[in-house]
Amino acid sequence: MADQRNLRVAPLNSVEDVRREAGRVYREQRRGVITAADARASKELLRLIADLLSEADWENRLARVEEVLHAPRTH
Repeated sequence: MADQRNLRVAPLNSVEDVRREAGRVYREQRRGVITAADARASKELLRLIADLLSEADWENRLARVEEVLHAPRTH
């Protein structure tokens, strides 16, 4: 298990952030820094976070489209 004092936690605010973190987890597992089981658990969490970020993005896009469709016409 990693030494908690040296644990670096990157923000996961975008799917790109999640992609980078997944790459880091992969490299750490390949180097033997983390176990395959820990890598699998991280993968599942990262997949969940990426899915949630994607859903939030779609919700925001849909809200903007609905605002345009329901905005009063100025013509």
